[in-house]
Amino acid sequence: MRKRLTAIAQWLSPELTGVSGDVRAVSLIAIWGTLYGAPLALVGLVWLALQTDLAVLRANWPLFLLFLALHWLFSLLDFSTVQESGSMQVSGTQGRIVTWSVALLFGPTAVWIQLISQGARLLLSRRPPPSTAFFQRQQRWDFSRFLSVMVARETLSILPALWLYTQWGGVIPLAGFASTAVLPALAATLVKSILFALVMVPVLLIFVWAAENPSLLEMMRAFGRFWLAIFIFYLLPDPFGVLAAGIFASSGLGAYLFFFAGILLFSYRKFCTIRSDFMKNRQK
Repeated sequence: MRKRLTAIAQWLSPELTGVSGDVRAVSLIAIWGTLYGAPLALVGLVWLALQTDLAVLRANWPLFLLFLALHWLFSLLDFSTVQESGSMQVSGTQGRIVTWSVALLFGPTAVWIQLISQGARLLLSRRPPPSTAFFQRQQRWDFSRFLSVMVARETLSILPALWLYTQWGGVIPLAGFASTAVLPALAATLVKSILFALVMVPVLLIFVWAAENPSLLEMMRAFGRFWLAIFIFYLLPDPFGVLAAGIFASSGLGAYLFFFAGILLFSYRKFCTIRSDFMKNRQK
């Protein structure tokens, strides 16, 4: 499998035959990740387009702009973990709670908040183009990988979970904190987390395959750190989206924003702590 994928990558980028080490590994990750994520992203976007309710957008566009701004604010507080090699990074923010809560209140149309906010963040965080044509192409491949995997993991986790939520008796918008409303939402949240993890499994395999002869210890450490980061940054916050949606349904927008103000203050403090520790480690 690895040889076949390497041959495909070299066909798409013939310059790979002349590089080795970390440069080759990063280039393989960029190309393989794009080839994996792009078809899934296309499926997810088509599904989302079919499920998007323009009437909901027209009727609630001021609210959607507010939710988008809230998500963008959280996206500025990026919690990241970087592997020792420096090539693998898993980042996350509490903006996912916003997306899931809005999805439970307004349906699949809310997924656009996640895609627009994350897509804009990726565009604004792009580095200046490298000097050589080879590295410019690899930068484009890497951007495509980030974008396609992000779209795939969000659409193909949230949309199936919302469909199952309605099949299990859940209603949109979420009907407060009654057990008949909360239990289907929590079950859908679990499905969403499982699907998210399933989409991310091949991403981890790509990172492992790209490394040249990794030791068993390195592979175990990579798996451990990767899944710990996925759990902390992505899966653990999701149930709080149900809580936020319930607060909105039962107490209104003011209570909803107050809830997120508390999360924002906590996130900012945690972000400052992580950033300080990261800078100290870099100076060592």
